[in-house]
Amino acid sequence: MGINYYEHLVVVAQNLKLFMNQKGYTRSSLSKLTGVTAVDQLLLKKRKNLDKQLYNGYVMMINDVFSLEEDYFIRPILDQSSELATTTPSITPTERSEIAEELLFGLNHMLEIYSMFIEE
Repeated sequence: MGINYYEHLVVVAQNLKLFMNQKGYTRSSLSKLTGVTAVDQLLLKKRKNLDKQLYNGYVMMINDVFSLEEDYFIRPILDQSSELATTTPSITPTERSEIAEELLFGLNHMLEIYSMFIEE
């Protein structure tokens, strides 16, 4: 392993969030593609409670699945939502409170469980 992503927690978290927003992935869809659970994705974004090796492994798994360069999540990613906001004044990106994030995470988790029953 060449890069220690754990040393770049803040940048990786921001870039992962941007990557998911730009590509339209939810935690559930990214989980299905990469094998990184929705809970672990949330921990990656919140930068807590993950072992260094596990953290690095998850970032490498995501890189491998999407054939991204090794340094993709530690270099600046253009935030296309800010470009969109400048061309369309009615759209403004908003930050969610921690409680809103937790509620949306819970709802997403419930929908994942529900979708498993629908598929059967």
